Amino acid sequence: MSQTISTATDMFSALSILPDLTIPPDILDAPIESLAQCRKSLLPPFSHTPPPRVRGRHRWPSSLESQSCPHASCSTLNDVLIQVQPYLTLNDRAKMACTAMIHSLGPAYGPLWFSRPWSPNRRRRWGFGVPHQDRTVATDSPLPHTLIHFAWPFLSPHDRRTMTKTCSQWFLYHQLRCYAMFAPIATLKHVRPPPGSPTELPSDRSLLYASALLWFHFNHGDFVQWLGREYTNCSRDWDETFDVLLTARQRQPPLNFPPADYPRGKRMFSEGVPLLGHFVSPSAELPTR
Repeated sequence: MSQTISTATDMFSALSILPDLTIPPDILDAPIESLAQCRKSLLPPFSHTPPPRVRGRHRWPSSLESQSCPHASCSTLNDVLIQVQPYLTLNDRAKMACTAMIHSLGPAYGPLWFSRPWSPNRRRRWGFGVPHQDRTVATDSPLPHTLIHFAWPFLSPHDRRTMTKTCSQWFLYHQLRCYAMFAPIATLKHVRPPPGSPTELPSDRSLLYASALLWFHFNHGDFVQWLGREYTNCSRDWDETFDVLLTARQRQPPLNFPPADYPRGKRMFSEGVPLLGHFVSPSAELPTR
């Protein structure tokens, strides 16, 4: 027992060498700013939908992007052959290949028009992750492989087959486009259980992600906006959340600590991070990644 008491005495003796903390009395009694002042202090407004002043058709911005075949003229058989193919017998498919040179290679080398979701134009202007000129991402030089997706519709079937045999990127793109024609990407928006701690992404889900990116012309921002839910916190009311934070605030920050930056915090939750930055990726390093 005496040994325990002596140990405790030594410990408090050691603490006695620390300098005394002096807290000014005005800090102890300083009143925190009222909730009304906090709300007036620059908390940025946020809403997942357009503000009430935007009315009528302006609440749903139009788009010039087509949902499927972009031709202004009527579609031809070659445009829809990939959808018709499952309903044809083997004999009918052989006869179809003999009707015209453009059908000789079958639908796999056709334009492969996919019916993509509407572009999330409304979410580009209001809601989480709205584009801003202070946040940009680019490469130091144009990537040659990004041309494949946009050049595909303008090539003939024979040119497409030649390119898939010439370049591995063209071959892989062709395989992905054929898979994406019937990929059930809507399942990506289904509610799923927590993933836990997986060591790798399931191959079936990774193919759905790749197909959805292709449907959105590899625009990652549109893809994330379309996914919504857990990816954009679209069910959260950030105005109410920060009202609760301000209401629960009872004390000033400790001495020499910066005050809580509520406006910046709300922007981080409602816009994403970083709030400011211009990022340039070296194109030569992308293949090694």
